[in-house]
Amino acid sequence: MSPRFFYLFVLMFILCTFRNTQIAQAQQEKNAPNVNQSSLQGTTEAILVNGTPALRIVTRKSGSTDILYEKRDNEDALVFSIVRFKKLFGSVVFGDTGKFYVTKTRVIYDPDGDNENYLNYARTEIKAAVREHHGWGQSALNDALIKSLKDTRHFAPRFTVDFAWLNESDTLPALDFFIRALNGFDSAVAEFQQLTASVRPELDEVVEEEEEETTAEITDKYDRFKDVTIVRTSRMLLRGGRRSIRTFAEYSFAGKNTSKPEKLSLYFYASSARAVFQVDDLELNFLVDDERVALGAMRLVDEEKTKSTIRQTIVVVVPFDTFARIANGKKVELQIGTLEYKLTDKHLDAFRRLLARSIEK
Repeated sequence: MSPRFFYLFVLMFILCTFRNTQIAQAQQEKNAPNVNQSSLQGTTEAILVNGTPALRIVTRKSGSTDILYEKRDNEDALVFSIVRFKKLFGSVVFGDTGKFYVTKTRVIYDPDGDNENYLNYARTEIKAAVREHHGWGQSALNDALIKSLKDTRHFAPRFTVDFAWLNESDTLPALDFFIRALNGFDSAVAEFQQLTASVRPELDEVVEEEEEETTAEITDKYDRFKDVTIVRTSRMLLRGGRRSIRTFAEYSFAGKNTSKPEKLSLYFYASSARAVFQVDDLELNFLVDDERVALGAMRLVDEEKTKSTIRQTIVVVVPFDTFARIANGKKVELQIGTLEYKLTDKHLDAFRRLLARSIEK
């Protein structure tokens, strides 16, 4: 090869490389999302998942992906079904799948398999979250590049059609919303709530909102036909969990002479325009002074429906010692499905007085 031809070849290679770089940069600028402008209008369906409003992003080619709104580490979180990518020989290839939680203070990735790629960063650790374009032709893909103080990760929303993230432009609205959530949680939540307003129960739908008592009563009633005495607390208001509900506890013993029960029954009552308790999601869990106490699935024992109201009562049987552990806790929280509540001193005082009544002579 003559020197003249060699220099010409090098010059052409440099020009082609420069041109390709310009094209790639222009493509990335074209694909860069405007985090202040919604791209979801007209592509979404408001749905209910386990009785909770969710956002389904629908496409023609790629199927759909759901965005949920749940609690994560006691914070509100937008929850995305995610595909993670990894770098391999300069290219981005499929890694694994999982759930990605975006809260006001943290971003968390929970892989479906092992926890090797688990991510849990404070927002202050995130340097940038932008859309990136990789590859050419049929193998091209777009993802969210998340740069942190620790590393760089690549993610994209997962759709019901396998490999929909490969060169499918109809997946970009979901990707852009994911990036907007990473860059501005409050504005993303506001958009989520606006788009799910049609299935979101309003606070004023709660009916039969009785006045809250300053002190719960403990009552006992003897049934002379059954020769059984029932001791119970009055119904106490629980606020939070997107719905105010009522709770009360009771136990029974034979005859009139007080005896310590082996078990107690813990009830929860709700009255609303829509069903508050979902029969397939009635797991009851407590946090007692930050220690977990799992009580298992509750039972729906009564449901009354009218044109405007659904009244529900659910119950779980609690061993005496477990109930005493809850009642004597200093900081007690409970979770029914996706609903979460904190027990106040008034609730705990009533439970303790109920226990004291059971051992009176």
